[in-house]
Amino acid sequence: MVLTTARVTNPDTMILALSATISNPDDICEWLDSNIIASDFRPVKLKKGVLYRNLMVFEDETSKEYNGDIVLETIASIINDSGQCL
Repeated sequence: MVLTTARVTNPDTMILALSATISNPDDICEWLDSNIIASDFRPVKLKKGVLYRNLMVFEDETSKEYNGDIVLETIASIINDSGQCL
């Protein structure tokens, strides 16, 4: 609603929309009469895993066991491997 109002009030309004999770960029571009500029660049490789009890199993079938505070050990391990965590 806000974007539509801005576009109607001032047709020369420039809108920059950024999202890492949007599933329908084509629909939004059509609605805003705009173009998609997409990139899948990642400065750090995304490593996905599942944590169950004290074992983290990753997509590449490697695993890591944790014995203390799982959250703190996981964060420390990621940072020590030059990774990033959010």
